Amino acid sequence: LATAALALLNAAGPLADVGLSIEPRVTSAAYLAAAAAGIVCVALMVVPVLIGARRFAETERELSRQETRTFGQRMGLDMALIAISGIALWQLRSYGATLTTSVRGSLGVDPLLVAAPAIGLLAGGIVALRIMPLLAGAAEGALSRGRDLVTSLGVQQLARRPLRYTRSVLLLMIAISTGVFALSYAATWSTSQHDQADFQSGAAVRAVPGHQVGALPPWALPAAYAGLPGVGSLSPVERRTDGLAFGASSGDVLAIDADVAPDIVLMRPDQAAESLADLMRPLRAGRPQPRLAELPAGTTALRVVPWLDIVTAGRFVPSGPFEFRTERIDPATITGVQVSVGVTLRDARGLLYQLESAQQPLTSPAQPILVSLGAAASEDAPAMAGPLEVAELSVDFWLPADVVVSNGSVGAARVSAGQGPGGPWQPVALSAIGPWRATQVAPGQQESVAADLSQGITLPLSGGGAQGTLFGNGTGGPPAHVVLVPKAIESLPGEVPVIANHAFLLAADAGVGDSVAVRLDGLQRTVTIAGSVEEFPGTDGGRPVLIVDEPTLGLLRLQATNTTRDADEWWFAAADAAAPQLAAALAAPPFASSAVLTAADRERTLGRDPVAVGILGALALGFVAAALFAIVGLVVSAAVSARQRQTEFAVLRALGLSGGQLSRWLWLENGSVVAVSVVGGTALGLLIGWLVLPFVTVTQRGTAPVPAVIVEIPWERILILDVSGALVLAVAVAVIGSLLRRRGVGSTMRMGDD
Repeated sequence: LATAALALLNAAGPLADVGLSIEPRVTSAAYLAAAAAGIVCVALMVVPVLIGARRFAETERELSRQETRTFGQRMGLDMALIAISGIALWQLRSYGATLTTSVRGSLGVDPLLVAAPAIGLLAGGIVALRIMPLLAGAAEGALSRGRDLVTSLGVQQLARRPLRYTRSVLLLMIAISTGVFALSYAATWSTSQHDQADFQSGAAVRAVPGHQVGALPPWALPAAYAGLPGVGSLSPVERRTDGLAFGASSGDVLAIDADVAPDIVLMRPDQAAESLADLMRPLRAGRPQPRLAELPAGTTALRVVPWLDIVTAGRFVPSGPFEFRTERIDPATITGVQVSVGVTLRDARGLLYQLESAQQPLTSPAQPILVSLGAAASEDAPAMAGPLEVAELSVDFWLPADVVVSNGSVGAARVSAGQGPGGPWQPVALSAIGPWRATQVAPGQQESVAADLSQGITLPLSGGGAQGTLFGNGTGGPPAHVVLVPKAIESLPGEVPVIANHAFLLAADAGVGDSVAVRLDGLQRTVTIAGSVEEFPGTDGGRPVLIVDEPTLGLLRLQATNTTRDADEWWFAAADAAAPQLAAALAAPPFASSAVLTAADRERTLGRDPVAVGILGALALGFVAAALFAIVGLVVSAAVSARQRQTEFAVLRALGLSGGQLSRWLWLENGSVVAVSVVGGTALGLLIGWLVLPFVTVTQRGTAPVPAVIVEIPWERILILDVSGALVLAVAVAVIGSLLRRRGVGSTMRMGDD
């Protein structure tokens, strides 16, 4: 039967739901266990009979004065069981999981910890039996002096013979407590898997942009993503592992758009003292708003005229071993100069993108170079989300080898915007936003020289060595790099508002409102902790993490390094029904995302854990078995008790006790048993669940889940369970009462004559 029952799980039940197939076999150990169980069962049946085969006087004394405590209570076995369960529960809460590491370092299941809930349920049920006589005695004292004959008889019966009902109470209490624990475990486990999936994914849908040939360029992704069906809000996310250093510690950085993060991030409310919207508000308020040159609406191409005015030039010639001298040359004789330009644009979301032209010969001083916003994408690629602003310009010059320019000026002459590669062109007033600043980097050098520009956006060359001098390195070597940045970018605020997780606050010994010196993105900065969370979704909860506004981080990086960085991921808010279609679209061309993750898929994966599903199935089977035993036991106990008391009932009926009063008597006795069992079993199941559930709903690696488990109590299902059990037993009592009323009083009283 056991083999057949287990085989059925391959077709129906939790194991079938996760696609796990088992092949049960009966081994020699199973036969030994069955034989041992059979011997115990025989002993349990024989020993009471042997104990009960006593002298007539003892039997009569027992009938007149019955014990009010069980053998286990008199011997203190229930207290011993409580001690064992207490130790097991204490170890479970100390270890934090049923999976422990052995002395050899391997992960395994501790049998005592696994059995802790079952031991606790059994111990609690047995200890609860001590309450039954006390309740019966209290009820007798309160009700026996009343005028209601049925109530007085019922409570006296309960008080004089409490052990008659202990088996039924124990069976029913264990069944109810097991059912309550199983329902609570299933609800808590399901909720925990949902919370873990939300935390691990961070958003309803998460995608890593593809970089293969044919994929959309980074600047085209926001508009293309927004046009997909089912997309609510979306945000770029930048993830920097070990991108943070403070004191002797390191941590991670997660940058997200603070404007839309509250609509996207799947964060459980108890992870922070404030709502996510309130946490993100200081980050949004602290976002810099530098004054930048705005491009006309509809701009799809830029035309940049580089500026290279050579007044004095020379050439390095050997003058001895490892010695060189500069020989002055006519600037008009310098040919083969190559040039490329780059422009950094800021879109409507505050995101920065660097676009560069191809390297090409510089044939005339006023030669325009085209930078197309659609050069890296197909013709039908969406336009960059406007309005667009110019945040930086760069010009690279490749001079012939050994040529040095010591006097002149470099930079950009003018910039024009057009709605296509053929124009018409509209000048961009770069100087109207205020002064600019130039940074010059010589070929092959790391150090740069910055100078304020007083004449438009060209940098005068001073000729002072590497400072203000252009060195040639050939068309195949590194160029002379000139970066032009508005002074508004250079004057960004120094402090950055951030959200810190609990691990960062502990490592930095800081709190909300404090300022901490950190090395962020390679530069020393001061961050102000505007809010805190226990763990932030999409991050490693055990590592220090700072949450930064993505547009703010982009501007600070541009200020410090004159570079930009594309988003590592994009997070999307989407309805549950739209998430699968959105994920499929992100994985298909033209996006061809490297990876796509949905919270629903992650929850489905976590929910197919065979260990947890097996525990749920075992609890369900255990509850069904316990409930069947409890119902059968209570019905048999009530029937046997009623049969043994037929003469007593017949005498009372002969004295005038009506059939309705007899039914009330039976209802009072058995209803009291059911009420005590249901209330006690429910309370016991809830208590064990509260003690155990946070430590048994662990991950597949045996670690505590993140976020922490919240014990879920399915009150509606528990109420249905309690009412269903009471109704089944009420039907049994009604049937027994009906049979007793039908039996004749005379025939019952003449039974002794036979």
